[in-house]
Amino acid sequence: MLGHADSHPERGRGGAPGGTERVGGSSQSHACLVDEGGVWWSAVESQGGSVLTQGEADEAGTDAGTRPHPQPRFELTGNVERTLDPKGRLVIPAQIRAHFDDGVFLLPWAGPSVALIPTDEFRKIERRLRKKQRETMSDPDAHLALTSLATHAFPDAQGRVFIPEPTRQHGHLTDELLVVGRMNRLELWEPTAFRAKQAAMTVALEAQIFTEAL
Repeated sequence: MLGHADSHPERGRGGAPGGTERVGGSSQSHACLVDEGGVWWSAVESQGGSVLTQGEADEAGTDAGTRPHPQPRFELTGNVERTLDPKGRLVIPAQIRAHFDDGVFLLPWAGPSVALIPTDEFRKIERRLRKKQRETMSDPDAHLALTSLATHAFPDAQGRVFIPEPTRQHGHLTDELLVVGRMNRLELWEPTAFRAKQAAMTVALEAQIFTEAL
């Protein structure tokens, strides 16, 4: 079941829920794009100049100051069942395909699962790890794992991405899999393994929300 709550009553492009609000001196437009089972993702696009703090600049790998161009931010949520084709390729849903136009990094991930990280997000992660490594705040092996285990791929004209067999084996992925939105990335899970974790995940979420509310 796919899901994303959007409180804006206005309608955006393509009839999707959407709207515009002012945030921190710049406007943000919201739109939800709908897959065949429900809402798959939301896009939040900043418009206008906004000032980067030093922390934001470090994360983005640039200088503090005014952001000269709108910076789109995509929030991937929900989950949907998908099937790998006989060649081990995954079709990225058409509604979010543009987010991966610059390529995607495939990485063995915790779970076990397989992470699909858009190129710009992968570069942000790499810069953060390298910065922490310079400041001796991070294990050097973390950066080594990131760069040595990742595979860079580009969707073809049909939006298909080939997942190498060793990467599929890490996530125990066969024909059927679950594509899970994790805000700035997708994760591919073996469906039974993911559902086995759902009860524990729900308990942990409820406990965290209750703790934060106190």
